[in-house]
Amino acid sequence: MDQIARQKKIDLVDQVFSEVGRYFVSQWLACEMEEINTKQFILLRALYRCQRSTVTDLASKLRLSTSATTIALNRLVKNGYVNRVRDEQDRRVVWVELTEKSMPLIQRLMEKRREFFTELLLVLSDDELEKLVQHLEKIRQGLP
Repeated sequence: MDQIARQKKIDLVDQVFSEVGRYFVSQWLACEMEEINTKQFILLRALYRCQRSTVTDLASKLRLSTSATTIALNRLVKNGYVNRVRDEQDRRVVWVELTEKSMPLIQRLMEKRREFFTELLLVLSDDELEKLVQHLEKIRQGLP
């Protein structure tokens, strides 16, 4: 494939990712946007997976700035979805963790997300889905 054809394919991938992202936000998170925004959901999901984290580790894992992570967490703390807890061994360390209030919200959002992707990927055969997963894993492994 020549450079021009390759660039056209890359542009198409960019366009499809953008369209899927916009559709995802408009259809999936739109009904929840009064409670949380996309960045806050990403933080909640990350905390759900790891149980607790420091702000710095969470920001690094999600490739967000520490200040952007702190701002998003502040609103989650204010709304009762996240707690900040000082480490008992080292008082300088502050952990962030989910509250009981956040569990129904995060589980509901993750189920809606699963349903969204299930519907979106119905256009692919099992073999096509397997190949897509392999390609996405290869891309993810190439991330810095």
